[in-house]
Amino acid sequence: MDYQKFQEFERRALATVYQEEPGGFHDDLIPQLARRFLPEFGLDPANRILDIGSGPGVFCRAARDLGYSNITAVTLSPEDAGACRSQGFSVIEASMTDLPLPDQSVDFIWCRHALEHSPYPLFTLWEWHRVLVAGGQAWIEVPAPDNERAYIHEFNPNHYSILGESMWSALIERAGFDIQSFWRYDIDLPFDNGPYAGRVINERSLMWAIRRK
Repeated sequence: MDYQKFQEFERRALATVYQEEPGGFHDDLIPQLARRFLPEFGLDPANRILDIGSGPGVFCRAARDLGYSNITAVTLSPEDAGACRSQGFSVIEASMTDLPLPDQSVDFIWCRHALEHSPYPLFTLWEWHRVLVAGGQAWIEVPAPDNERAYIHEFNPNHYSILGESMWSALIERAGFDIQSFWRYDIDLPFDNGPYAGRVINERSLMWAIRRK
């Protein structure tokens, strides 16, 4: 493909990037997930951690509260970048598929509900493989396909990769990772207003713990 054409297509995709809204159930859920999963990776407190798709820094704060001291937020949102810097975190304002980092310079990647924003997820996973040290690890969570609130996921203008368990697993392995663990996570969300007012809607996410070969 002509590179200028590729750049134009990428520009169209990245034009839909948005600031993560603060508050809501994610702010309560992310610290719970950090406490549940981070200890399983056996990280040294000084290991370099990337929070890819950091939003305003909820995971960064949770990891710092757990004693990790070398955390870098990765985001394309200037507002989220500013929010993270205001809390004392290092920030990389870059695409998750084009990280301005040397090869094998990162020990661990945390990526919750961000990989689905990649228009080319295999390329993104190859980039993570590049920056992770040999044996480096990652925790990935993405929304499962065909949740009832499809407009939140499949029809979100900045969601490009709402894939199923088998396809994600195949891409992860193709990119040079071993899958250590896999979980399906269901949460029931009550709604007070909007199209689902008065209902409780189930949302399923898919989670992987992976290791770079």
